[in-house]
Amino acid sequence: MYGKVRSDGQCALMGSFLDRTHCLIYNCKTSGHHGPTITYSYRWKSWCIMSEIKFTDDTVLSMTPEEKIDLVNARLAEDAAGDRFNSILGLRLAEITEDGGTPRFTYTFDIDPIKMNLYDGLHGGLVCGEFDVAMGFAVFVYSAKKTATASLTVDFLRAANGEHYQIAVDLDHMGRKLFHASARLYDTDNGELCATAVATFSVS
Repeated sequence: MYGKVRSDGQCALMGSFLDRTHCLIYNCKTSGHHGPTITYSYRWKSWCIMSEIKFTDDTVLSMTPEEKIDLVNARLAEDAAGDRFNSILGLRLAEITEDGGTPRFTYTFDIDPIKMNLYDGLHGGLVCGEFDVAMGFAVFVYSAKKTATASLTVDFLRAANGEHYQIAVDLDHMGRKLFHASARLYDTDNGELCATAVATFSVS
């Protein structure tokens, strides 16, 4: 994730949020209702500067789909480097589209041994976690508010024994306090639909 270096040595959002010039993302954290805090690290005249930029709700909501993808993937990358549950998910946001006004998110992830059940397939609990996080981030970038899962229902349709997977998320309803989302898990090795989910999220 990149920003632009001004002549005064500060990191700025000038024009596009991601101008892909000199500034490399270092960290991304959600900070209450103020939205995410992005910490940039970049080199300027052979020394390193740290700069924090707090995004307001309006800033997140006004981002382009490409900017939202980079924002989500920065946070997912931070989670992957940590030691909590999200670190094993391996999610990556590949695309955001709007089909008839309904935002659709497409995520990808691969299997590895820690995600397997006793039969070398994708663990059901892991599938629930993938759904929860994928839908939760979709809600966040369209609400720019703190997001909490109110309900999550998952239907398992068939065993997931492939190596590569895709999750498609639709934001079916976007209210002031509640968002409703649905999602589908596909085995991209054979194109089969493996599981579906519906969830309600509260935003505050």
